[in-house]
Formats: sequence, structure tokens, C-alpha cells
Amino acid sequence: MKKTTFTESLCRVTSLTNGSFKRFMTLLILPCILVAFGQFEANAQCTVPVALTATSIGTTSATLNWTTTNPPATNHQWVVTIGGVGLLTDGSNCPSGGQSVIVMTVNQFSPGFSRVGNVISYVANGLPPGTSLVFYVSEQCTGIAPPNNVSACAGPGAFVTFDTPITVTPLFVTPPTCPFGSANYAPNGSFTINVANGSCVGTYTVMATPVVGSGPGGSTPPPTTVTTYIGFPAQNFLFANAGAGCYNVSVTETTTCNLATEPTVIQVCVPDGTDAVAPTFYVLTY
Repeated sequence: MKKTTFTESLCRVTSLTNGSFKRFMTLLILPCILVAFGQFEANAQCTVPVALTATSIGTTSATLNWTTTNPPATNHQWVVTIGGVGLLTDGSNCPSGGQSVIVMTVNQFSPGFSRVGNVISYVANGLPPGTSLVFYVSEQCTGIAPPNNVSACAGPGAFVTFDTPITVTPLFVTPPTCPFGSANYAPNGSFTINVANGSCVGTYTVMATPVVGSGPGGSTPPPTTVTTYIGFPAQNFLFANAGAGCYNVSVTETTTCNLATEPTVIQVCVPDGTDAVAPTFYVLTY
């Protein structure tokens, strides 16, 4: 025997006279519409986003991207959770504890939100620098009855923020004693470079290179006594016996710090020396 569902028995109209059809129009057709609609609501499920990526990563921000599988997503919203590696999750793959950093609800009106087709992007700010992070995304769909209007979580998407940059500052620039071209000229100037850590404590290679043609009259200053310091912690670095002219100083981090720009390069120019006493010129006649 064929099994008849409730919807089929309610919505079937057979062997009715015109009068019967008219009498039962309101009683039968309207419930059919409501029941059919109710079945759609009950069977639909907001599905999990896919393709989690992080781009435009900075020291305290990153653009988080995912693709909705529930188009059109104009009025949808998403719960984004960002945490440290090892974030605990529940049976829906949603974060339930651990190193949670930020939990936010994102929609088309959120600052930093953008959508291209089914790809959603959101700029997350206030992140800790130099940190390995993961993020999870759950979608909340419109037009679907609870609890099926909320998806399980996609993730984890992984990324690492950059450390805040180091600071490289020239200090104590001293010119040679005598001017270039004078009889007593010697490249005995000097300069000191200070390297300060950013958010990561590192070690550094610091190197000074003369800039060709940067000295007086297009001359090139000579190499300093020490041209390279390798693997030193942040401190002051002295470059002695510098000539008049410019030097490019590059600083490269040599441990595991995650700097956005490597190496850091600055230019230091050592001024020409001056005579303490003006020279005396003689005119000899014979």
C-alpha cells in the first residue's frame, strides 16, 4: 500500500464538484501553502563558508577572506572569531575556549567589510603584533528558521602578524679633523648607529658601505675600520675612521623575528673637516 504523507492527504483535491471546490477552497489551499512553506523552512540549512584566507597582513591588522555558499548573501551576517594557535572548538567546529582574541559580528554595514560576488572580505584591526593566529567564520542566513539559520564554523584559517619594526638611528657623527684635500687630511671621522628592538627581541647584522662619489669633489669615502657587525643584540654600533662622504647602513635581523621589511637601510653622511686655523698662503718671488 502506498504511504500517504500528511501534506499529500491535506493538499489532494479529487472528485470534487464545483460547489465542493468553492466551499473548501479556503480551508484546503491556504493550509497547503503554509505547510509547504513550513517544510521548506524546516529542511533548509545555512551552510558553512569555504576558502578562508588572510591577505594584506600588517603588524596589528589583516584582511580576512571567505566565500559564502549561501547566495545571495546581501542581508547575511557572519561571526568571526580570531585566536591564538590551539584555540579549542566544539562539535560544530566553532571556538569554545582557549586563546580567544577577538569575536565580532560582521555584515554589509561593518567598517572594513566588502563583497565581490560570493567572496566576503573583512579588515580586522587591533591584532597583537608578531603573533601566529587562526580564525573561524560562521554564517547567519536570512529566510531560514532557527536553529538552521546558523551554520557550523569554517576554519581554521592561519596567518602571522608582523612584528613592529626596529628603529635605526644615527648618533654622534664626527667629521675628520682636517678638510679633504689639505696636507694633513686623514679619514678619522666616525659615526655611531643605534639599533632598537621592535616588538621582538632580536640580533642583528649591521653593515656600513661607502657611497661612490659622495665625498668632496666626487670622491668616495674609504671603508670604516669595522665594516660589519654580525649577530649582535640591539645596541650602539661604532664605525670609526670614516672619511668625508656618505655611507649606506643596512641592518638585518638574524633570529626568528617576523619583520615586514628587511633589511632596514639608512644613509649617514659624514661632513668634511674644517681648519681650526685658517691656512696662511705665501707668495714667493725670486
